[in-house]
Amino acid sequence: MNVAHLDHVGLLVESAEKSAEHFRSRNLEVGPTEDFPSEGTREIYVGSRTQHGKVLLIEAIGPGPYLSALERRGPGLHHVALGVPDIRSFVTGLMGSGWHLHPISLTALAHTSTVWLARAGTPVLIELSNSTAPASQESLVTRLGLPIPDRLVRALSCPIVEEREDITIEVGDWRFCSETICT
Repeated sequence: MNVAHLDHVGLLVESAEKSAEHFRSRNLEVGPTEDFPSEGTREIYVGSRTQHGKVLLIEAIGPGPYLSALERRGPGLHHVALGVPDIRSFVTGLMGSGWHLHPISLTALAHTSTVWLARAGTPVLIELSNSTAPASQESLVTRLGLPIPDRLVRALSCPIVEEREDITIEVGDWRFCSETICT
């Protein structure tokens, strides 16, 4: 079985710096602010460089898919990034699960070894990339609850992800909903 590990949780926020303060106030490591004009984003990672299960704060600062998502859905959970040892095998194993390849995956896989999963009515995208789980590092995000059917959660094969009524993110003993951080 191809088990996935949580690489990061992407939160679409109104202000990356303002949202980063929530994490700084809890003495969590907050990385530098980086602008990606080609993507139209300002991004800040929360968690150490070597840690998996980080939080990625994404602020839309220009035209692109993130500004479009912000205008359609507002701030909140944008995507869950999972690392898998063999992306092609993992995607093949998803056949019949209910997940569908997002059309951008056809281009992305050719250039970046990344694919995106989507499902109509599901409030989150799943980003898959080739990556092996760090052997001894703990995940910053210790539990991620998503309001999606359990069969879709099980198909992702990531022990940190579970079905919940609302989006909830746990970092140690701190549980928050993405809206708390994103606005």
